[in-house]
Amino acid sequence: MFIKIAPIAAARDPEIVAVLTNAFASDEHFARAFLEGTPGRPQRIAATFARGCKDGRAIDATFLGATRHGELLGVALVVVPGQCRPVTWLDYAWIKVLGRLTTLRIGLGTSRRFKAYDRVIKKHFPVEPATSSYVCYLGVVPTAQRAGIGGRLLEAAYEVAREDELSRSLRLHTINARLAASLKRKGWTVEAAPLFDGLTAHSCVRAYEATDDAERGPVAS
Repeated sequence: MFIKIAPIAAARDPEIVAVLTNAFASDEHFARAFLEGTPGRPQRIAATFARGCKDGRAIDATFLGATRHGELLGVALVVVPGQCRPVTWLDYAWIKVLGRLTTLRIGLGTSRRFKAYDRVIKKHFPVEPATSSYVCYLGVVPTAQRAGIGGRLLEAAYEVAREDELSRSLRLHTINARLAASLKRKGWTVEAAPLFDGLTAHSCVRAYEATDDAERGPVAS
């Protein structure tokens, strides 16, 4: 099947939220970690992805989509240091308001688990934000999974990040052990840290090739 990978405009943010919600609600690791054993309630995380879209658009992050005949099948949200504008005090204020509203919508229990996950990531996988690009979200609708779409989105994300003169690596955090194992086989560096309920958080890093770094030169300090 012909799949087109390209940036997605803000007008399609509702579709992005729907794709991410369907993708993550169907993931057994995510459901176990954040939906408290109730994967049939995807509306609990739709608010989180809606907030993520607003935050991403606010700093000019890159939204990549995989489409087939115009239908959105997969999404990757990429934050690249040199392409994103600095976050202002107004952004922080807006993010804080959205955070409180999101907590009310998704429930206190789920919100606490998201915060616990963030604490584990920051403790075990500290990074330098000035030189690291991130895949904040990566999701493919269940009916299109296992067809290589996620891999193509990651390749596109890598190309976006590699073009940035400040970026030195592409990073992705996940609790999906199958995804982490797949990326490790493809040459990504993968580290693991215990999360909760017997789950594991994975930090996956793809550093740029030596030729890429040589073309960039040193990073200004």
